[in-house]
Amino acid sequence: MKQLHLLNFATLITFAAADFVLPIQLNSNTLNNQISAVPIKNESKSTLLEFFALINIGTPGQPLKLQFETGSYRLWINSMEGMENQFKPQFSSTFNNTNILASMLDVNNAITINGTIAEDKFNLVNSSLNLSDSSIQFIHATTVNLSVSNNFNGLIGLGFTPSDLWNNGTKTFARSFMDQLIEKKVLSNPTVSYFVDFTDVNGEVNFGNMDSTKYSGPITWIPHQSITLSPAAVMPNLPTKVEYLWSVGLRKLNLGKTEINFNTNINVNASAIFATGESVSYFPKELAQNLSLEINSTFNINSNRYEIECSKLSQLPNLTFTFFTDDASVKNEATFELTPYEYALSFDEKQILCFIGIFDNSDTQFQDTILLGNLFLR
Repeated sequence: MKQLHLLNFATLITFAAADFVLPIQLNSNTLNNQISAVPIKNESKSTLLEFFALINIGTPGQPLKLQFETGSYRLWINSMEGMENQFKPQFSSTFNNTNILASMLDVNNAITINGTIAEDKFNLVNSSLNLSDSSIQFIHATTVNLSVSNNFNGLIGLGFTPSDLWNNGTKTFARSFMDQLIEKKVLSNPTVSYFVDFTDVNGEVNFGNMDSTKYSGPITWIPHQSITLSPAAVMPNLPTKVEYLWSVGLRKLNLGKTEINFNTNINVNASAIFATGESVSYFPKELAQNLSLEINSTFNINSNRYEIECSKLSQLPNLTFTFFTDDASVKNEATFELTPYEYALSFDEKQILCFIGIFDNSDTQFQDTILLGNLFLR
């Protein structure tokens, strides 16, 4: 069993005090000290690793499925007419629409959302996270681009509200879900941990601490590092420096005879983003091509995947990531190694043809950055 504890807010504040402002003074004596577990489940009928949490929103509660996304700080809920299982605010007696216009761009999938800032009663189903009688602020999305599937009702961003929004004195933005939990004193420790089991079906997001039953051995702490985008990768209205992502420093990557040292490679951002909303991992185009050549996989132009016969997985090398740490005793680096069975997935139960979980990210706004999805995090 393994649980990757990606980000600790206290560590984040210490590491990037100039980037983040903690708007709420915590008082540990008045807070709940328990770990609050939220179950997540992969209901995808395909091979993709898409994990959703069940929520109830409004009065009476309307059931929806939302994704936890470490690539965003936004909480948005689909209210777009014509889409399956959308939130219907007209049937909630506690819905409050501020009518303040809001829009967002999902940082990984370039999903465009437009709507207004609203609030309503919000509860996570089968969770010990106590949000009873609490109204949560969110983006009431009335237009969502067509790339969103019918099963996708919205997302819960696990990032923190960017400091420029806190510092400019305006209240015309939707505060992050994490900041609202802190503000409401729901958490004793502003820590989030993410776990997916080896069945690729069940998982858990823990608020407040880590569940020690979900892992063995010591915890490796990796400090947060803001992402600096190249000008070519920046989309309109997006800053070049992005601080709210679960991102860390990446020192090098090894696959067989291929080694990429990110200190010397100027074409690749020396950072990696942990992206729980992604099934696979995304790499800069040239790097993805080089890695695929190393393992002799074939690019399928129709599926946009690198494919290989599953029977050949045992012959492939391991994929190794080396991250920066604050621990001088291990030369300030931490290494995580994936076997071919961990970085590849089969297309079906027959396990004849597999695809490599390394995708070209040229269609995302992080074209020069590595995004590590659930195939890495599981």
